[in-house]
Amino acid sequence: MIIQKLVSAIRRQDWFQVLVEVLIVIVGIFLGLQVQTWYEALEDRRQEAFYLALLHDEVEQIETKFKNYFPNINGRVEVLASLREQYNQNEQFVEISNIQCNAIIVSHIHTNFISTVTTIDELESTGRSQIIETHLFVD
Repeated sequence: MIIQKLVSAIRRQDWFQVLVEVLIVIVGIFLGLQVQTWYEALEDRRQEAFYLALLHDEVEQIETKFKNYFPNINGRVEVLASLREQYNQNEQFVEISNIQCNAIIVSHIHTNFISTVTTIDELESTGRSQIIETHLFVD
């Protein structure tokens, strides 16, 4: 329809109508692109909120896991330190308790503290890591 009007205006050499028709087409394309950009930005924010919620849940799980593990390590270190002091002060054999014995037994076991965050892996593998905006908080 618009093309027929445009061709008809060009044949009649009605340049004002040609200009108006071209401007209408340009403005329509511009508005369409703006709406598409707005929609894509809205979809990115929705995905960002989704992935941030997933990250939050994973970090909480990791934190809970390590909160339960680290006190055990700290307790064992304290038991081993007291045992070392006990042997440094006395040169004779000192009988050790079951707790001290267990601390010695597990002292050589090393745990891998690196925990993978699957949400970050997913964002990186899909190339969508840029949807997470960084917010700088300055005091």
